[in-house]
Amino acid sequence: MALPLAASQTAWVSGDSFTLSSNANGTNGASPNMQVGGGGRALIQFRLPATPAGATFLRATLVVYVNRVTQAGTFEVAPVRARWTEEAVTDATFPTLASPTAIRVAVSSASEYLTVDVTAAVRDWLGGSANQGLALTAADARTQFVIDSKENTATSQAPRIELHYSGPAGPAGPAGPQGPPGPAGPAGPAGSSGATGGSRREDGAPAALTSQALFRRWGEARSILAAVPVTAEPNETNLHILPPDPVGLESDGESILLLSVGRLIRVRRNNPGIASNLALDTANPQFPPTQVTPGRVLVHTGGALWRAAESLFRINPEYLADQSGFPLPFNARRIAFDGKFFWVAGSNRLAKISSSGEILLDLNPAGSLGDVAWDGSSIWLARQDAGTLLKLNPATGAVDGEIQVCTPSSPIPSLVFDGESVWAACADDGKVVRVRPEVVGVRTDLVTLTATTGGRPVHLEFDGITVWAANQATGAFQQLNGKGQVAQSVLYPGAAQALLVRFDGQFLWGVVRDEFTRTVLVKF
Repeated sequence: MALPLAASQTAWVSGDSFTLSSNANGTNGASPNMQVGGGGRALIQFRLPATPAGATFLRATLVVYVNRVTQAGTFEVAPVRARWTEEAVTDATFPTLASPTAIRVAVSSASEYLTVDVTAAVRDWLGGSANQGLALTAADARTQFVIDSKENTATSQAPRIELHYSGPAGPAGPAGPQGPPGPAGPAGPAGSSGATGGSRREDGAPAALTSQALFRRWGEARSILAAVPVTAEPNETNLHILPPDPVGLESDGESILLLSVGRLIRVRRNNPGIASNLALDTANPQFPPTQVTPGRVLVHTGGALWRAAESLFRINPEYLADQSGFPLPFNARRIAFDGKFFWVAGSNRLAKISSSGEILLDLNPAGSLGDVAWDGSSIWLARQDAGTLLKLNPATGAVDGEIQVCTPSSPIPSLVFDGESVWAACADDGKVVRVRPEVVGVRTDLVTLTATTGGRPVHLEFDGITVWAANQATGAFQQLNGKGQVAQSVLYPGAAQALLVRFDGQFLWGVVRDEFTRTVLVKF
């Protein structure tokens, strides 16, 4: 008789970090271990593979490796409800959590694996809820232990989620080998041989699952899921939408925020539509709209939304009004957040600013500047006149390295960090360049890889697996793999330009202009 097919997959970690109450503004995304208890809280993000064709999800188990135990006790696991990144999350910006799982897990011994049933959380993610990962917190004041992170190269036991599925009954396998002869019996009719069984790979895995290896490596094929037109026409709440001049796109985990020179639009994530429309004060003659180009001019720090303009504005959690602002010594073009401080780039100046508005560094790098990014330990700054990337010491602002990536004078409107490398968009060159630090002997070299996109790549985003580029000239969103190739392109029908792209933890969102210069926010 044919038996139901059972299949399993592994969801690997895409980001992890921990925070400490004793260092509220410290970041620990590059740490090889994560502390739970003693003021420590761990955060882990996972990239989920697609469900195998014809299979039904059954259960999911979180597996973590206990590196050492300071004090035995219990801990809990809770789904995270807000966006965070391993290079920026701090105790002060720790994201909102859902109720912890009903099962408390005891921890007592080091050098062992612990498992937790996280079926409910994974089922929610598969059903469309934002996958912001899981948090591990001590269930009592005495518990304190350490688990491996994905950066651990000693014991190298990164967290993972084991996914289990059931599938339809498979065909009967071939007839087995003939057994030893038994006593003679009456002759009967000859039986037919059974049907050929399902194929398998050489390593024993069902052939139906081989396509999942491609997903784990490069991600599933994406397609347009929803579109929200952004025009000057009134929406369902009779609010006028922003004019077609989008400059910023951000996610807070629950909604998507689209910024123009004069308006901030909040779009519902799960049922795309306009949720709110805020008029912004831009009446400043020193900040003409012509200076604003689409890029990373919005940042969500876990507790608030910030925008860079002639001042650094903090927008309240309901996105109803600018709550406060800090004057800047120059007009800002790009903004990055390192978990504690803001880094704001203008046309030829870079400032490090505290959350209270204190300017800690005011730098004047030579040349014209592009985007700025944080990699967990260093600040990266694009110098457009020379076509180079500068690697800066975040404490002093000193240049620790410089490497050629683009043709001199080519705009470098976007940088993104993927956990290992920094990617730079060379707009006029029609290419994106990956820069990866590699140790050679006793020195560290910056090594490049060029991905040719064609057109004009103007904005980059990392979705936990690969990097995506918004191509202004072709209107397409292009996925770039680790070999420097365009793995797939997603094109909204009628799109003439793609300007911005952002990842919300599960879906990608992009901003396009169509042939009639109308703006459309697309989900894919």
